[in-house]
Amino acid sequence: MDLSALFDPKTVAVVGASDDSTRMGGGMLLRFMLDHGFKGTVIPVNPKRDTVQGLKTYPSLEAVPGPIDLAVFAIPAALIIKSLEAIPVGHVKMGNILTSGFAEMGEEGGQVQKRLVEVAREKGIRLIGPNSLGVVNINNGLIANMAQFFDKEHLDSGPIALISQSGAFGSSLIADADLHGVHFSTFVSSGNEADLEFSDFAQAALDDPHIDVICGYLETIRNGAGFIGLAQRAIEKKKPVVVLKVGSSDVGAAAARSHTGALVGSDAVADSVFETFNVIRAQDSLELLEIIKVFSRTPPSRGTRLGILSHSGGAGVMAADAAIAQGITVPPLPDTLREKLTGMLPAYAVPGNPLDMTGGVSLQGELMADCVRAMLDSDAFDAALLCVNLIWRAGDTLVEKLTEIAAEVNKPFAVSWVAPKADTYEKLKAAPFPVLNDPARAAHALAIKMTFDDRCRTAPKAA
Repeated sequence: MDLSALFDPKTVAVVGASDDSTRMGGGMLLRFMLDHGFKGTVIPVNPKRDTVQGLKTYPSLEAVPGPIDLAVFAIPAALIIKSLEAIPVGHVKMGNILTSGFAEMGEEGGQVQKRLVEVAREKGIRLIGPNSLGVVNINNGLIANMAQFFDKEHLDSGPIALISQSGAFGSSLIADADLHGVHFSTFVSSGNEADLEFSDFAQAALDDPHIDVICGYLETIRNGAGFIGLAQRAIEKKKPVVVLKVGSSDVGAAAARSHTGALVGSDAVADSVFETFNVIRAQDSLELLEIIKVFSRTPPSRGTRLGILSHSGGAGVMAADAAIAQGITVPPLPDTLREKLTGMLPAYAVPGNPLDMTGGVSLQGELMADCVRAMLDSDAFDAALLCVNLIWRAGDTLVEKLTEIAAEVNKPFAVSWVAPKADTYEKLKAAPFPVLNDPARAAHALAIKMTFDDRCRTAPKAA
């Protein structure tokens, strides 16, 4: 399915555009498009005004000359079907319904939603929503979204796509990730998914060369066959699909039904599908953020052998336990590497795996980085994890040297860094390697990535 009219539209019409740029809906969304330099043409639609926010305004969609790639509807639910019915067939390709008041409201709303889809199909329009916050593609300035996060001067783009059935959760995840230096390029608030659903948007992300990781918040899987097809293509393309799937409890499932107006299938079945088709399921939003950080900042691993280094014996043990629990091996050091590290480290260091460099190296950032490089240069390891605490005086040196390693060594490594100095933390947010703040959680996230890479490498080729 070609969704270029959604993610790379040449024309975007805002139905219900408001001159009040602080107004939730057509006012705020229109200002976001203008502020962030949307590369296409923005067309306000409002029958009561000649201009909106300085732009020529049309009274209706059918009055707009030429085809419209994306129409965003920020008008009351009762007016949307009437607006669709007046559109000439083929005049609008995509319709994003921001308005709520459909299937999430119960049976009566579900019937209205059904009619909404019928009319859209008659007009040749594919729908996003209803009950959606909107769509975003930061790379071309498409900020057709009402989330307050986009009310800022500059937006950073990253290699991650987010499709969320909850607009509020999705936008808060993007805002939280931004605080940790993790950035998305595309975001779809899919809402009730009356027409297009999660798998459709994720398939488009798979084909986007700017996207390396597909991330999702799911309350239900509406199209099982479509989801499995997505997962199979993701393995072929070696792009992970990482989801936070809620509704595992009876109470959670009931809440999900009321939120999206959808029937929630068996969570056990969902888990089985995830395991079979290499979909990664995060248990909470923090784990989701950690996993996508690791995937977006490391190259593929070529095996499942992990080397662990620390200046604290306890941190190394925590990391080893977490990695092994995830199915990753933590093999002993080969003799040649043991001899090399022994010559580099203080005499009282313990040259094993995990490697305890001892507290004496905490003031020697370059030495710690050299040990990481030695581990990665060894044919005995496919990835490395460095665990450090504080490292205030040697922190900047360590970041600089690890950045050089990330550019020069084509193996993944991650860092667990507990309590860095504030200015060092700002550098770590922008580092080309993933930094997490707990050794066990860092090992867990890195192990998930190594397992995914291994399964992609060994998966049978599609016929």
